[in-house]
Amino acid sequence: EDGLGAVKETSQAIAPIARSGGKYFGNITDDRYSCTWTNVIANQTDMKAFHNDLKGDNSTKTWVLAADIDMMGLPWETPVKNGDATTFKGTFDGRGHCIYNIKNGAHGGRNYNSGFFNMLENATVKNFILGSKDGEAWDGYSEVTNYTTIEGGFEYVGAIAGRLKGTASVQNVTNFSPITIKAENKSWVRVGGITGIMSGTSSLSGCVNKGNIYSKGTSTRAISVVNGADLSVIGGLVGFYESTHANAIKDSYNYGSIENVDPTVVCIGGLVAIAWQKLIVTGSENHGAILDKATSSYQMFLGGIVGHIVNAAGTKVDACKNMGNITANRKNVVNLVGGIVGKIYKAATVNNCKNGGAVTLAMSSTTYAGVGGIVGYPDTDEAVVVTSCENLAGAVVTCDINSTSNVGAGGILGFAGGGTYKNNINRGAVSMKNAAASAALTCV
Repeated sequence: EDGLGAVKETSQAIAPIARSGGKYFGNITDDRYSCTWTNVIANQTDMKAFHNDLKGDNSTKTWVLAADIDMMGLPWETPVKNGDATTFKGTFDGRGHCIYNIKNGAHGGRNYNSGFFNMLENATVKNFILGSKDGEAWDGYSEVTNYTTIEGGFEYVGAIAGRLKGTASVQNVTNFSPITIKAENKSWVRVGGITGIMSGTSSLSGCVNKGNIYSKGTSTRAISVVNGADLSVIGGLVGFYESTHANAIKDSYNYGSIENVDPTVVCIGGLVAIAWQKLIVTGSENHGAILDKATSSYQMFLGGIVGHIVNAAGTKVDACKNMGNITANRKNVVNLVGGIVGKIYKAATVNNCKNGGAVTLAMSSTTYAGVGGIVGYPDTDEAVVVTSCENLAGAVVTCDINSTSNVGAGGILGFAGGGTYKNNINRGAVSMKNAAASAALTCV
């Protein structure tokens, strides 16, 4: 530069700038130029600097991975109480690198967020792999574990982040770390392979979960599905969804299995457990098996893509596929189970979706049950639309029960409510067996 703002057309060799070791130098600005320093993570020392940065003002900072990072021996305790300040608000770009041999979680307290990031608010996180050394398989060590022995409050748990808030965006991130809610847990939990909860206008795109999820909690606390507050949920990608993003989840996949024995878990979804706001999920798939075997007096809503669509009028599940086998055997309660959606409570559209997983309900003395290759139960009071969906050959719908209440099973719907159902195809077998001679059976 000639000192007057003009750039000369000549060039010369410039000495390399020494790596900062994770140190943040701030922004460089004047009337003509603006430059934001990028913080480089190339080893554990740099990762420590990043960890410390989570406790400060990081809203204008960009961090990038310059290498795969082995976390063995480096504590990574990010969980803090909801509302505490350790929130990442900047940009984290993994540039395709792996972070492996990492353990984290919340143990003993309550009202915690836990994951690689405690909370993301207005942040962009992208392009990295967690819990794998080679990007192909679990490293055999990484995991997220969570429990509280104190009743009350909520735990938000996700391998990537406990919570997403504001405009937080997670893009092209893959998780291999399994998540375990331990038997000691006494609180309600919202668990997802990527994040426990999405709010604001947060979004996921190109994300993959390959970590299995185990919920072993033993809480006997009362739950409430009506207000959505007092319950536990598990999703292959997202636990509790209350974002209002126009295209919140797209081109994302779950391959991790979900196994639950916690009686307070009432919604399980291969991708999203419960949609509390309008949800748009497109081009996404579940390939993980789902097994609920809790002994409980609470109902179960279980779907290969979404477990329960609640106060979410306008929700659309489009061009999604479930290939994971789904099994529910909760006794003495309502069971609504579908290859794509378990229950739809508000007007929603399920379009161009396919189910290739077996859908099985095996239990006794239910109040009522709906088991469908596509939707378990679309509410009769709402304008539900199910169109151009297919239950694939080999996707067997099985209802083997002992009940004197109404029970419905079908290749497309468990029960048909008030709505529009057209251009759907069932190619799978439907089997219903009820040991109670006086029961009302419905086949759709």
